[in-house]
Order: sequence, then C-alpha cells, then structure tokens
Amino acid sequence: MHVQTVYVKPKLLPAMQPLARLLGNCAWSYDPGISRLVALLRDKIGALGRPVFQQAPPYSWLETLTTAEQEALVADAVIAQEVQKTTQALAQKPAQAHIPPGGLIAYFSAEYGIHETLPIYAGGLGILAGDHLKSAGDLGLPLVGVGLFYGRGYHEQHIGADGTPAERYVHTDPQTLGARLCTLPNGGRLTVHVRMAARAVHLQVWELEIGRTKLYLLDSDVPENAEPDRRITQNLYGGGHDTRIEQELALGVGGTFALEALGIAPTVYHINEGHAAFLSLARLHIVRRDLGLDLDAAAELVAAGNVFTTHTPIAAGNDVFSHGALVPYLSPLCESLGLPLQWVLDQGVEQYEAEATGYHARFSMTAFAIQLSAHRNGVSLEHGEVSRRLWHALFPGHAASEVPIGAVVNGVHLPTWTHPEMLKHYGKARPDHQAFAQDKRRLRHTLIDHINKRRPSHLRFDPDVCTIGFARRFAEYKRALLLFSDPERLRHLLSSKERRVQLVFAGKAHPHNTREKANIKALHDLIHKHGLEASIAFVENYDMRVARLLVQGVDVWLNTPRPPLEASGTSGMKVIQNGGLNVSIRDGWWKEAYEPEVGWAIGADYDQGSPLSDAARDSDDAQDLYRIIESEVLPLFYSHDERGVPVAWIDKCYASGRALAPKFHAVRMVEQYARDSYAPAHKATTALLEDNGRVAKSRADARAHAVKAFQSVTVEWLEQAPTNAPLGERIKVKARVKAAFDDLVVEVLSGVTQERTMDVFEWQNVRVTAAEVVRGPEPGEWIATAQVDLPVPGTFSLALRVRPRIETALVHRLVRFA
Repeated sequence: MHVQTVYVKPKLLPAMQPLARLLGNCAWSYDPGISRLVALLRDKIGALGRPVFQQAPPYSWLETLTTAEQEALVADAVIAQEVQKTTQALAQKPAQAHIPPGGLIAYFSAEYGIHETLPIYAGGLGILAGDHLKSAGDLGLPLVGVGLFYGRGYHEQHIGADGTPAERYVHTDPQTLGARLCTLPNGGRLTVHVRMAARAVHLQVWELEIGRTKLYLLDSDVPENAEPDRRITQNLYGGGHDTRIEQELALGVGGTFALEALGIAPTVYHINEGHAAFLSLARLHIVRRDLGLDLDAAAELVAAGNVFTTHTPIAAGNDVFSHGALVPYLSPLCESLGLPLQWVLDQGVEQYEAEATGYHARFSMTAFAIQLSAHRNGVSLEHGEVSRRLWHALFPGHAASEVPIGAVVNGVHLPTWTHPEMLKHYGKARPDHQAFAQDKRRLRHTLIDHINKRRPSHLRFDPDVCTIGFARRFAEYKRALLLFSDPERLRHLLSSKERRVQLVFAGKAHPHNTREKANIKALHDLIHKHGLEASIAFVENYDMRVARLLVQGVDVWLNTPRPPLEASGTSGMKVIQNGGLNVSIRDGWWKEAYEPEVGWAIGADYDQGSPLSDAARDSDDAQDLYRIIESEVLPLFYSHDERGVPVAWIDKCYASGRALAPKFHAVRMVEQYARDSYAPAHKATTALLEDNGRVAKSRADARAHAVKAFQSVTVEWLEQAPTNAPLGERIKVKARVKAAFDDLVVEVLSGVTQERTMDVFEWQNVRVTAAEVVRGPEPGEWIATAQVDLPVPGTFSLALRVRPRIETALVHRLVRFA
C-alpha cells in the first residue's frame, strides 16, 4: 500500500513573505542576525498564545498563524526593523578575490549536516559538508551545493535496557524548513531522469537556502517512479549495494543534469568523497554533446574542472563495486550517454587477488574520482601522506612525494559550534579568568542538566566535576573502550573524592554494522559489570544538537583512534573555543596541531621508532592515557586560586583557542580550496573551453601522440655511479635515450634503500634530479647527464626515468625506467 502525503502550505500574507524567506533560510541556526529575529519571534508568537516547539524549524511556526496574528506580526515595528536589517546583511556579499566573475563551484556530497532538523547527515563527512557550505556563504564565494533528500533521513538510535542499539526512522518534509520545490517556467515541477538498469528513475529537486549559498537536494519519491524507485532516496546509506549504486548515480549524474536544467553552469565541480564521482559521466556527455569533442578531449576538459577530496583511509569509507553488480547499471547508462562502457570501467579499476580464481577487477569510486580529477587532496597533512601511499598504484614509477594528492586541512564553522558567551573571551588580549570560569561552568551545567533529565535520581551527574567527552561513530579503530583496559584504575579515577572524573559517551552505529553495534553494547556491559553507572553516561541518539551540548559543555575531549586511521577528526576542533581541551592520539588534525601548551598527546608519535602490533599499541596508549589524566589533567583542573578559579587551566584553554581556532576554522579551509583548487580549476577549464574546446582537443591530441610514440622509447645507463662516495658528494651520471619524438623529460631518482628495488615508493628521502638532454650522434638518440647530490648517509639507489613532457589533467602512466 502506498500512502500519499500532502503538505498544506501556510497561507501567508504578502507582507509576511520577507519574514518567511528569512525563516526558511537555514542560517537561522548560526547567523546572529537571524538568530536574534528567531528569538524575538518566538516571544511574540508565544504572547499570541500559540505553542512554539523549541526543536522545530522556525519556518514551521508560521503554519498555524491566523490572518489576524500575521497582521499583528507584520505591524510590529521591532520585527519589521530586524527583518529589514537581516535581509540587507544577507544581500551584501563579502568581496572575495579568488574566483573571477563567471566562475561557479558546484559542491557535491552524499550528506550534509546543516542542522538537526534536517537529518540528512550521518557523521563527520556530512558535518564537514554543511560547514563548507556555510563558510562559502560567509565568504561570498560563488558556490552551490548538490545532494540527496532522504525522506526518512539517517536513523535515530536508542539503547535498549540490555545495551543493544535500536533504530527508528522519522519522516521529514523539507517544506517545513522552508525548502522550495524547483519548477519549470510554466510552473510545473522540474524533474530530471537517470538511466538505471532497464528503467529511467525520475528525480525532483528541492532548493534550500543556507545563508548566501543554495543547496539543491534530489528526491526520487515522485509519482513517475515505481514504488521501489521512490525509495531510492528514502534513507541515507540504507539498503545494500544496489541501493548504494542507485543513490550515487542519482547524486552524480542526476545532480549534474539538475544543475543544467536549472540553468546553472558551474566551471568547477568539487567531489566531496567518492560517492559523487559519477558526476563525471554526466559532464562527459554534456561536453561531448555541446562542443562535439571526442572522448579524450572531453575527459581532459572534465578532469581540469574536477576537484576531489578523499576523507578516509578506511576501506569501508571507499565504495568499491564488483563489475557484476555495477555493469547492469552502467551498461544502459553509458549507452544513453554515448560513453564506451569499457573505458568507464577502466578509469575506476581496482585489482584484488581472489584466492582461488586469480585476479578480478573491481570498480573503485575513489580511483574513478582520482583518475578524472586534476586536483586531489586529503583532509589533514597526515592524511595527505597516507592517501599518497594508499593510492600510489595509480601513479606507477613515482615516489611517494610525487603522487599528486595534496592536503587541505579540515576546519569547523565556528558560528555553528561555538557558544557566543565563550566566543567573546578569545577576542581579548588576556582572559578574564573569573568570567571565563563562570561562563564555562554554565555550559557544563547545561550539558549535565540534559544528562540528568534522562537518568534516575541516584545516578545524577555533578556539574562541578571534571567532565570528559567521547563522541563519534563506534567503529573499532576509534577504540572507545581504551579507558576500560584497566577497570580498577578507571574506578579510582571515577571515585576519587578530591579529583573526580565523570565520562560522557555518545555516538551511533551504522544500522547494518553489527560490529559497531557490538561495541556500543560492550561499552554498556562494561559500565554495568564494574558498577560505574554513577560516573559514566551514554547519551542516546547522537545528532547535531547533542554534539553542540557536548563540545560546548565538556572540559576535555578524548580522541583515541588507532593511527594512522584518523583522516582528520573535526570534533576536537569544535571544543577549542568552547573552553575545552583535547587529549588525543597524534593522528589526523592533532598530529599537526599538538603542542604541550594547547593540550595533551597520547602515546608516541608512531612515525618514529618501530611499528607495534595493535595489541601492544593499545596497551601502551591506554597506560599513557591514564597517566595523562591522573598526573596532568586533573591536577591542573582542580588547582584553584583563593577565589576558587582554576587560573592555570583557563590559561591553557585560552592558549588553545587563540592558537588553534584560526588554523582550524572552516573559513580558512574554504579560502584554501578557493585559492589552491577552485581558482586553478576555473582557469584551466576556461582555457580549455577556448574556441569551442580547441585547446582541449589539442591537448588530447598531444597526449595521444605521446602514448603512441612512447611505445618505442628505450633508456639505458652510459656511466655507472661509483660504488661508494663521501657524504655531501655530487656524482655525475649519464644515459642514452632512444625516442621517436623530442619532448622528453629525463630524471634521476635517488633515495636511501634497504636493498636494490625498482619500487621507488619504498625508498626514503627520494630526490628527483632533472637531467640535461642533448641530441646524440644517431637519429632519434638523446644523451642525458645529471649531477646527483648525496645529502644523507646510507645505501643509495639510483633510478633513471624518462617521461613525455605533456600538459594534461588526466592521470597517465607513461614512465620508462632504464
């Protein structure tokens, strides 16, 4: 049975439209101007005798207002003044110099964390995407977001009496937030369709304002679709592989066609994680259709404008599909788009070894995105390095430092996550210790009140006890149970009369991930087994509201991932201007942020010294974590002056906020994307589009010529390096290259090695020295010489490499070694 729903729109007076427009802009959740207006409106509507639900989106407050009540609000001079002032402020776009006029970025993400009333996010990826959109609007950057509208969102999760997580889904109507259904010029509903297997799936489009930025969300719940297809966008990360493929085709292909149907013409496409990588299929089709380019030239143009961000080194975070699952979808889609199926499959190929049947090809969304993007990055300096190692197979013959995957360090949107009462303290040259302590205590009380309302009276938390928070997805590598490795030592921490600790846990497990659910139940069982209920709380249904309470209320944020599996870890960034401190493993953002003055680092820096087994690492880290809390955190927190103020603790909190917030602010992150990725991508796309794609065609022809000519290239040493040489010596090497074309680059790679190996990825301290190339005595012969430095002691290996000198946005494997 299919049950239809109808949203009955509030009948608003024309004079109410400016107010309704502001309340339908999700900036009400973070913009001080709209927030002020919302608070004022809440009081006014309450005075009219209407109930106002605090957790409901403000736009929904208008649904039941009578004409007389609307007239009363319109006639209110204070409201009218706030509406005018806030509308003018949003209309004034800040000047940004990175993107020239005509440039536009389309930001594609499978999830967005805008506010808890729009549950289309699961975790850090979505929160980051929401913060990205908000910060782009704050900067006035020309950017639109593209995603999917999940009618039943991501699940609510509650914990049963035995500790087992259970899911519940709640339907959300985007119109209650003020979203607008996109329409055609004739007023009809705008839809696009995507070929999926044997049928066309239709998608309608919702438009939602996020400050100065617009977010477009595609929705398959339309009458044109059969019942199963109406459920494609029902749940975020719901269903199996087929649903995931269908959602990613809807996002990438459908999202690109939706922008075209709306008359929006981006010059740059930002692929936020591999889920959106299929947008390149739609872009290839559009470029070939409009400019008449062949596939190679179209791929050159598409890649030049693509920016790809990878967010995880965890296998589960990188979507991989078997050809058996994917081909039934891609084959008819590629036929409808005029793309050769095998070429598409080749761009996403990932090899793995099956024990009995040899090598089988699988399609990796991350590999596909890397292959068809000119700009690629991880989300912390450490993650950039990890990503270069993880995806080095796509760049054979390159050293680790040469793999073209950079890093744009994540940041958080401070207006969303920082309480205004704390934000004001960090603008001062020195902290007002007493006022700082009072404001922080109020925030801790707010968190504790939230916890105590959900606990029996004999298990109430104390609002004046040092409170440590741990909140994230309950994946095993996050090591939520690390503190429980020594129950007696933990019990002592929780029961000390002088320096007591209380712990707050929160987080969700994916509904289909039995291991993550088991981790939550294991936490529940350990708490009860050791009688720790009075001092450890698990806050159910972790969402953005709970996250704000936690990052604003806790004194210490605990982060214990097993390195190097934490890509970034933005939750800890949200604590630093809320009067809290981080105790974290040196991984992700904390690896580059940590200094003794701003927090604590657990364990050794694992880049130094020999690798440990997981069990040994867990044991070492647990012991160091106990030591830090016992010997450093608690003595500092409970050290008060004669007024009862923890001066030294506040100084450390203040130093953390002042030093780290500017570095890990989402505005800084978006500015870096604009400067280092968006602007170059826009410039490259514009150049390739000249003369109906003539430059793209020329570049593709040059690449094709190089590929053909490179088949006959040979290279050999003419002079061998000496068997030993003094430190700091410069040695001369010489080589002969035979090639049918002259646009070559000859390089000597040198690095410290354990043994002779051609896998330069395993070399340390790799240096690349360009050789001087002159014509040899024979036709098609070239002589290359180079002076190679030996800057560090050890056994050096030298490799001679030749490659074509071609400018291309595409990954190419034209490398030949002697």
